[in-house]
Amino acid sequence: MIRNLENRIYRLEQGKFLLFVFMSAILIRLGCLLYLPNLEFPDTKTYILAGHEIFSGQYISNDWYMPLYPIYTYLLSSHLGIKIADIFVSSLTVILLYHLSKTIFCNEYAARFSSVVLAVYPFSIFYSISMLTESLFVFAYLLGVYYLYNRKYILSSLIFSLTILIKPLLFFLIPLLFIVIPKFLHKSNIKNTVKILISYLFICAIIMTPWWIHNYQRYDNFVPITLIGGYVLYSGNNSLNKTGGGIGGRDFDASSYFIEFSDPVERDRVMMKDAISYIKNNPLKTAELVGKKFVRFWNIWPNTNEYSGLTYKLISILSYGIVLLLSIFYIYSFGKTLLVPTLPLWLIIIYIMSISLITISSIRYRFPVEPILIMFASLWVSSRRKKV
Repeated sequence: MIRNLENRIYRLEQGKFLLFVFMSAILIRLGCLLYLPNLEFPDTKTYILAGHEIFSGQYISNDWYMPLYPIYTYLLSSHLGIKIADIFVSSLTVILLYHLSKTIFCNEYAARFSSVVLAVYPFSIFYSISMLTESLFVFAYLLGVYYLYNRKYILSSLIFSLTILIKPLLFFLIPLLFIVIPKFLHKSNIKNTVKILISYLFICAIIMTPWWIHNYQRYDNFVPITLIGGYVLYSGNNSLNKTGGGIGGRDFDASSYFIEFSDPVERDRVMMKDAISYIKNNPLKTAELVGKKFVRFWNIWPNTNEYSGLTYKLISILSYGIVLLLSIFYIYSFGKTLLVPTLPLWLIIIYIMSISLITISSIRYRFPVEPILIMFASLWVSSRRKKV
């Protein structure tokens, strides 16, 4: 009876804490929205256009984007509606990160610290009011990871499949997660692990089928995700690229970008072929670009000139910079001892970073790994607290 009473008190305190952090995250993001009400990027117009095309019965005219975020923008119907929804999702991620951290590390203080950090984290706040896919994508993929850690394989399969329809970044990694987590964390035998993997593939195929039909009707080819692969591979690996990024007019000539190929599928193949040829024929230059991409990916302040002012640098250094430093301390203190329970997280970090090193690099592409770094940093802080 005493234990039940203690559990009820703990759940009550936990609920009060999470509600406080959630509401604080919303208020902070709303305040930033009032300060930057007109923040918008070119991608947003493309998402909104694609949403209108879908609901008017047309094919999506853009070759690079998945359909779920455009549908999301269409249903929300206005810029303010999109931003309010993204703020809500971003704030929910604060609660989700608490539960994910608690599941992996079984450390209440580290879980709470993670949620507090994400609630005030400038990059999370920025993306919540930018009308970009980041807030929805990060929430979705972390939710998929959370359910997978907790043996909710069907729910995780559903969420991960929808995540692909938001952004296909983890398309090739997700099947590996459905092997690694059941096999190494849940100690499933090979037969059960294969069943879990097949269940995911089956659910994913069902959810992706409408998109595959759309692409086949549009391109007369089977296109499993999008046709952005050749573009990003070429823009990151060509004779003009000097920065490791994909800046049009600087890292590639956007005005004459394989315009002679009217077929998008053929253009994608040729761009990919040219990029691979460049990599093979210029190994030293490629290695140099990989180094620059690595620096851009982990840079402690923004790479673009638009956000290169002192204020932006200080904000980045005092948030992401500190998180990165504490994450390095975590690796030194717990990297080996906690390797197995955190193996899926390391796979996500390495996979996302590797894609950037192969294609083009940007701190925007790094954002999905930052909640993981926050969890690592928070555990290290928690370990210091116990020693004081």
